[in-house]
Amino acid sequence: AIVLATYQLGAASPPPPNRLTVSEGFANPLGFHDARPTFSWHLPVADGVKSQSAYSLRVASSRDLLTEKADLWQSGMLPSNRSIYVPYEGKPLASRQQVFWQVKFRDQDGNESGWSEAASFELGLLTANEWQAKWMQLSRPAENKAAEQPTPKIAITKATYGVPGDPAKQIDVTKAIQRKVRAGRYLITPNNKLAGKDPAFGVVKSLVIDFTLNGRPIKKTVPENKRLNLAPGYRSKTAGDNPFVPEYFRRELQLDSKPAKARLYVTARGLFEMHINGKKVGDAFMAPGWTPYHKWIETITHDVTDLLQPGNNAIGAILGEGWYGGRIGWLKPKDGFPKPWLLAQLEITYADGRVETITTDDTWKGTRKGPIRFSGIYDGETYDARMELGAISQSGFDDSEWLPVVTEDIDPKIRLTPKRHHPTRAVRQLPAVTVTEPAPGKFVFDLGQNMVGWPELKIPVQMGQMVTVRYAEMLNKDGTLYTANYRSAKSINHYTAGKDGTATWHPTFTFHGFRYVELSGFPEGVKSEKSWVTGHVLHSDFGWGGTFASSHQKLNTLQRNIRWGLRGNFLDIPTDCPQRDERLGWTGDAQVFAPTSLFNAKVHSFWASWLESMRDDQLEAGFIPSVIPNCMGPKNVGGSGWSDAATVVPWEVYTRTGDLRILEDNFEMMKKWTGYHASTSTDFIATMRSYGDWLQPHTSSGKNVGDTPKELIGTAYFARSADLT
Repeated sequence: AIVLATYQLGAASPPPPNRLTVSEGFANPLGFHDARPTFSWHLPVADGVKSQSAYSLRVASSRDLLTEKADLWQSGMLPSNRSIYVPYEGKPLASRQQVFWQVKFRDQDGNESGWSEAASFELGLLTANEWQAKWMQLSRPAENKAAEQPTPKIAITKATYGVPGDPAKQIDVTKAIQRKVRAGRYLITPNNKLAGKDPAFGVVKSLVIDFTLNGRPIKKTVPENKRLNLAPGYRSKTAGDNPFVPEYFRRELQLDSKPAKARLYVTARGLFEMHINGKKVGDAFMAPGWTPYHKWIETITHDVTDLLQPGNNAIGAILGEGWYGGRIGWLKPKDGFPKPWLLAQLEITYADGRVETITTDDTWKGTRKGPIRFSGIYDGETYDARMELGAISQSGFDDSEWLPVVTEDIDPKIRLTPKRHHPTRAVRQLPAVTVTEPAPGKFVFDLGQNMVGWPELKIPVQMGQMVTVRYAEMLNKDGTLYTANYRSAKSINHYTAGKDGTATWHPTFTFHGFRYVELSGFPEGVKSEKSWVTGHVLHSDFGWGGTFASSHQKLNTLQRNIRWGLRGNFLDIPTDCPQRDERLGWTGDAQVFAPTSLFNAKVHSFWASWLESMRDDQLEAGFIPSVIPNCMGPKNVGGSGWSDAATVVPWEVYTRTGDLRILEDNFEMMKKWTGYHASTSTDFIATMRSYGDWLQPHTSSGKNVGDTPKELIGTAYFARSADLT
């Protein structure tokens, strides 16, 4: 109030600018990605300040130099009303560099403010050649050698796929499954691909199979898209059928004094979690995220100064398959899924200026004998607390039985750059609202809201007891879980207790879409409590923007659902769904929802990152795959409406942020896509493939593609893309 009154009385200086950010809205970021930053600020809310007529920026390599003599850039007072995305025009910036900056302005009457509070950013490692570390993993055990394992004796007697009890809507798949068994494939997924066609459109189907395993007759009924293991306990002879077991790593180090500064640069082809001296590094999950790994991998920077100490120290790491090495989409690599790799570089700066660098190399040791026995995006996580390793990230841990690692040089053709949008975090908790027991020993917890993330369990257990955790978005009429919409995604967690007492646990390298959580595996007579389950909501940790409220309750509910849908489908990339066997970056869904997301949330950097992946995945002819990152292979050519995200999303981001660089960065991609439109059109009428008016209800054909002609949809989007480009 004193500041406002003084200014109103005619003092020369209005209050200084505030809320300083760089590039896509980052405030004082660590491990920043942009060596060509732009600067933005807010004018003070004060009577008498109506507009900006000029501004001055100063940028320095230290806080002291900022006020004494800014050594990186001094813009001088420039006549301009611009206060967003002002480009940096100073000396070139380099990896690791700390940068401090301030701004002041003149109002519409020429009154000049004082300097703002200082803001800062610190760049990460900007290029692959800044890394001294090597990629690291455990050597692979011999796989798929028939001599090393017994072969199960499987005889398929009869197998039909379709509607049980209705022969007219069934297909005999006996021979198809027999061929898989002869090839050593024991995992069977009943679906239309297995049958060669759809025996009953629009109806949930099942596989009914009679077979013998080592002479024992078995009969199974398996719902459509649910996987059946014909030989549990046997390793498949087909590459990729045998799941990756998460790997644990450690290394000790000695420091002669307390560091003045320490930065841990880390990433993975897969997912990672780092620990130093018994404490987890950072608060992110599902790091580093999902990009086209063959061209671009994002890296994370952590300030670990306070985690290190003089004398003995230790670093521990866990490596999971994630989107890189696990089942994603519908393609199965011929040679199996790739195995994850870890890359880390710890740079320690002492008070006297010395720098010590610790990297992933062949001095580390590792093991697969940790408690996480499996963790996949679609299928959930298996955790055995009896195999917990103890304090692997503390000095003195006995790793004498651990294995050596293998290393691989960094490929200079693959970009390693700092993560350019917010990491995934657990941002909200939902307590269970009710708990029921629809079947003996099966407790169903209702969290009251469809959410994405995982539940944290706090449950009474006995040594060796295995608790099974299942998920659903809806219930059947009898109160049991409805999971048909998850299709082939198992989405099941298993927790085995390591001791008697109360166990607290949540998954590490997976996430689920659900409202209901089912727990089973408890002794008979156990009474459940709502406190056993708490939902933790995961999504990219952007801030929120616009709000909407009205006097109409249904409109308010719609807005609430929009925000929850955004939370659920903005976990590192924009997805179509967060629960079933897709969770992919479908471009059509993204371009339709982009304007809504930009109103509701601060997702400028989120979209900028996804568009960089799109540029990487655009094919030479100009077409854009229908999912980004493209995990569907080179024949995934997208189509009108979907691939037009290449022009629509950059434009929507620009119109809602004013950031011209989003168009500059993507303009060549936009032109190439529009050129592909033209090359596949006849007299400017589109003829390219299209998913059409997808999921139109009550179509005349009975198929998912709607009745609207693809030529009409394609031509309309061709015109839209041409107009935007």
